[in-house]
Amino acid sequence: MLRESNDRLLGKKTRYKLGSIFQYQNEYLLTAFSRFDEKNRAYLSMQDFIGCLLEFWNEIDIIYGGSTIVIPLLGSGITRFRGYENVSEQELLELLL
Repeated sequence: MLRESNDRLLGKKTRYKLGSIFQYQNEYLLTAFSRFDEKNRAYLSMQDFIGCLLEFWNEIDIIYGGSTIVIPLLGSGITRFRGYENVSEQELLELLL
């Protein structure tokens, strides 16, 4: 699902639903994973993260066709979780599973 964000001053203006997937070169799956604040910094709330994962798994189910999919631990890098700044990698893994 695409939307244009005309009020955004920096960055691209096309917005995708969190968790939506774009298949790149039949080998890579790219997913919309965060929102951006007024300073163009990515962030997520825990509710956004869970909604993103639900949409992600639905789209993976449509795309994967029985193929092996390798997924990094989503959110374990510089993701800014609003309200859950100290979420552990173990908690992220449990949510992902």
